[in-house]
Amino acid sequence: MRRRWFFLIVLLRILERFKDSPKVNWLTLLIRPIIVVMLGMMAYNFFAASAQASGWLPMILIAAVSFILMERFRVHPAFVIAGALLIGAAFMG
Repeated sequence: MRRRWFFLIVLLRILERFKDSPKVNWLTLLIRPIIVVMLGMMAYNFFAASAQASGWLPMILIAAVSFILMERFRVHPAFVIAGALLIGAAFMG
């Protein structure tokens, strides 16, 4: 585990040193779509596991209410997550 962190820190230092290089900028542009796909896969797997564990209706309701609270009423995501955890603990646990 320590090796991984050390390796990551070394890579970040190298990236920081050459951040203005055209090759590094090109590399980061190539990596962005991969990161987007990986985040999409992670979100899909999360929603599929959530739907399987608690059902589609509670999952869709929590997601919709969370979206409305964050987008319409500008509630901080930390409060939305805390509220979703409390609802999950109270009604689904």
